[in-house]
Amino acid sequence: MKSQFRFPIFAKCIVLITLFSVILGAVAIMAFGTVLRQINEERFNDMATNLSQTVADTLDVELYVRVRDEVLKIYEKSESKPTSEEKEDPAWAKYIEQFSVIEESEDFLTLRDDLRSIQNANPVDCTYLSYVDANRGVSIYIVDAAMEEACAPGTIDPIYEMNLKVLTDPKVGFPAYSTSTEAYGNLVSAGVPIFDGKGEVVGYAMTDIPLDDVRAEEKSTLLQMIALVVVMIVIITIVAIVIVSFILVRPIRMLKRAADKYSVRNAEHVRHSFSRLHIKTRDELEELLHSIQNMENDINHQIEELVSVNSRLTASQNFAEEMSELANTDGLTGVGNITAYNKKVREIEDAIKDGEDIRFAVVMIDLNNLKNTNDTYGHEQGDEAIKGLSQIICSVFDRSYVFRIGGDEFAVILQDQELGRADELFGRLTEKMDELSNHPQDTPEFRSSASSGMAAYVPGSGDSFAEVFRRADEDMYLRKRAMKKKKN
Repeated sequence: MKSQFRFPIFAKCIVLITLFSVILGAVAIMAFGTVLRQINEERFNDMATNLSQTVADTLDVELYVRVRDEVLKIYEKSESKPTSEEKEDPAWAKYIEQFSVIEESEDFLTLRDDLRSIQNANPVDCTYLSYVDANRGVSIYIVDAAMEEACAPGTIDPIYEMNLKVLTDPKVGFPAYSTSTEAYGNLVSAGVPIFDGKGEVVGYAMTDIPLDDVRAEEKSTLLQMIALVVVMIVIITIVAIVIVSFILVRPIRMLKRAADKYSVRNAEHVRHSFSRLHIKTRDELEELLHSIQNMENDINHQIEELVSVNSRLTASQNFAEEMSELANTDGLTGVGNITAYNKKVREIEDAIKDGEDIRFAVVMIDLNNLKNTNDTYGHEQGDEAIKGLSQIICSVFDRSYVFRIGGDEFAVILQDQELGRADELFGRLTEKMDELSNHPQDTPEFRSSASSGMAAYVPGSGDSFAEVFRRADEDMYLRKRAMKKKKN
């Protein structure tokens, strides 16, 4: 005899809602923790950077330079230069002892007190001034405003890998970064350049924020979030119980009657998902399933029509994409045509107008004596010369935008990786075009030559794309005239 036990859908819904609320709360806490860490890191990175900038802006630069020069004088004369990572070495204490006289000087004390006044007004533990010895790849402490365990002037720190750019570009400074070392622990650090009256970098204003403080704040906020989520789970569960009790079971029975009316039996079946189900829950869901199985037959017919319509739409979309590609492609060479070129130019001009950090260069190439080739050997041979030149351009600038913008004119727009190799690639193009003009074939119709010119956009110069294009075009015609003069 079959059991008549029924586990009402109402009770099942309560269990599922509670479980869902717990899972959703756990996911929310994890997501909040991740976002909180990112926000905190960004906030403390900005705090370190802004405080360093404040120090650099308010610093008495002449006073700093005097103290720095005294420190560097001892540093340069010292035969042994151990870094802070070698504090256990007896040579370290001997090296640092040389700078004790500077710590007692009036300039040093004035500079340190100025730093401390800024430091004490902000939630940080340490601000200091340093100098970078680019030749040795190290940073040297000039003044440390830390109240406890301050680094002595002359203390040498290595330049970490993420900051190596400062050795070749002093103005880049030390963008905010995190470190974990035995000497200083876990820190968020940042440094900005200090400029003298001539605009030269004479040192760096640095700020250190202990990551322990960051993590402690994150933990406190996360605990508050957990408490809030627990309260919300309880509230959601209670509200859900009330809602399920009054509006869930009754609508399910109404849906059953609506599904029975909707049902229409058909001779053909496309989908059988519901028909294959065997639900024995002994509740309203089992009753609802039987109604949906009847409805499924009608839905199958609708699916057939939708699939047919979708196939036609997909075919139309593919055709439209092919037409769009053809509209932007030069039929002879396969590179971008004048339409694609104008579109790219508009993108660059918009980026310049919007003040974006865009960098590019333009290369102009013009096939020499195309009219003479067409008149002497026929347009077919002229087309072959154009295609040959296009292949050479594409082989050299294989990662750039190549366009045919006229009968015998090509334009290349270099960006990203190839922009950094612009001179090298332009030289390679010149070599290949020289090879083209000295084709080993006996008959002259196989020989052709081209002229080229290049110009690069200078950020902040106020130049438009048209100005860069004009310089490239002018460079090309200068080379063309030089070729003609050399030939004559």
